[in-house]
Amino acid sequence: MTPAAQRQFARLDVQLQGRLVSKLDDLANGAPNVDIEKLEGQGAYRLRVGSYRMVFQIDPEDQTIIVTKIGDCKDIYR
Repeated sequence: MTPAAQRQFARLDVQLQGRLVSKLDDLANGAPNVDIEKLEGQGAYRLRVGSYRMVFQIDPEDQTIIVTKIGDCKDIYR
């Protein structure tokens, strides 16, 4: 996670944090029930968890997920 994403994550309630971590684990393990979509023109993806979104990039060299933003869907794309 980037430092900005870590701050955004820390502001969320513990129950939502658990749901987000669970979905990231599912994504990392290749589970089919993960709702991701490529964002146009950014080279990034979004992961939907309820009304919250995580914007992330995938580092092809290290095969790692780098979360850049976390927030409510009404604010995340600004």
